[in-house]
Amino acid sequence: MNVRLAELFGAMMGDGCLSLINNKSENRKRKIALLTGHLKHDYNYYTRVIQPIVKENFKINGYIKKREKRNCIYYEIGGVVFDFLNNEGFPIGLKTKLFIPQKILRKRQLARACVRGIFNTAGTIYRRYRKKYNKHPKIYNYQVIQFKLNSKRTIKQIKGVLDRININSNRIIRDKKSYVLRITDQTGIKKFMEKIRPSNNYHVERYINHISDISDKGLVAQPGQST
Repeated sequence: MNVRLAELFGAMMGDGCLSLINNKSENRKRKIALLTGHLKHDYNYYTRVIQPIVKENFKINGYIKKREKRNCIYYEIGGVVFDFLNNEGFPIGLKTKLFIPQKILRKRQLARACVRGIFNTAGTIYRRYRKKYNKHPKIYNYQVIQFKLNSKRTIKQIKGVLDRININSNRIIRDKKSYVLRITDQTGIKKFMEKIRPSNNYHVERYINHISDISDKGLVAQPGQST
């Protein structure tokens, strides 16, 4: 396990799955590690970050397929990656019992990298608004970072990793079949971007654009001004 593989493990926790597919022609089961993401949001991340990690650690390319009509992207990786992930505790099939392995959690760098991978694929950053009074126009003046997963154990582990690096997060809440963890403290969001360092440009650009837009509207202090 290394930092790059820890990010791959995290990305698989967010967007991936391990499957055994019947191969009738060869009379055996085919092992597949598959990532499925949004074409616009994840294409660059898959091609510029995840695929190079696979190449350098497993000496294979895998297959990236676009599905324009479905607006999604598939990255199919072979059995060697399947075996690695499964041996590290990644489940085959449903991910309800998914968790971050202790091997990753014990080392701070690996834990950060894994959380980075999860956020890159299953996280989001968006803006919330406030109103001065009823019927007042919405003023979008702060950001939210959110994780949403079906595994409560994983969400609790993410919160634990954030606590260890002094990033304040809200309490975990239930949303139908999923569990949600949010960071609404603006200092905490800034720390998250600095310490976790998301590598999916879609999230990074949203963060930067939100900050710029809020600053342009005078809703946050400019450099040199008091808050």
